[in-house]
Amino acid sequence: MEPNLRNAEHLGYKDAKANGLIESGILPLTDALYGRKCFPIASCEGHSYKHGYFNSIMDLILKKHKPSYNPFVMFTCSMGLAKELSNKLFNNPALFYAWIARATFNPSIGVLVWTLEPSDYRLAGGDVDIDKVKKDILQLSKVVKNL
Repeated sequence: MEPNLRNAEHLGYKDAKANGLIESGILPLTDALYGRKCFPIASCEGHSYKHGYFNSIMDLILKKHKPSYNPFVMFTCSMGLAKELSNKLFNNPALFYAWIARATFNPSIGVLVWTLEPSDYRLAGGDVDIDKVKKDILQLSKVVKNL
């Protein structure tokens, strides 16, 4: 059952998808999760804003700095499925970045929420390689479909 987020502003997955609220780059993964009876709550396809030294200084002066964002999907699912997914992520040679499924209890909705995200030292400086992220997301959607 899809979680009740107790928030009139938050649409269910089908409505969010129908209204174009899910970024196209993460959609294959959110669709794969939804197809496995997982319920995506929030997601980001990842964004990279590369700055040279001069542009970084100008961005700070003009207050236009845009940080990089790592991709992620927050979702609910069974403990068994999350465990199986975590096992498939561990040292997966088909993925460029190291990915994890991290659990957090959300007291406002009373459920365990999983966040599928990269956990990779290469992303620590905010340098997100969007092409590699896109390939990883497609690979992750295959992993989820095959669980």
